[in-house]
Amino acid sequence: MLNALKSMVLSFPATIAGMRHGLGRVNLIQDESGQDLIEYALVAALIGVGAIIALRGLSTKIASAFTSVGNNLTSNV
Repeated sequence: MLNALKSMVLSFPATIAGMRHGLGRVNLIQDESGQDLIEYALVAALIGVGAIIALRGLSTKIASAFTSVGNNLTSNV
């Protein structure tokens, strides 16, 4: 157990540098597996921010329209 831990600790810098490891070739510099997920998350965040900004401006117009309709209904009844 101690030898396995010692081997793992000693091989860690080599793993980071992209050397051979027990699980296969590890090359962290060229690994782009999470890049698409990050791009989709950024696009979703931008769409969300745009929707919030649009709905904030629209909410005042909707509120005034409902107020106008309510006032017209109460004055005509």
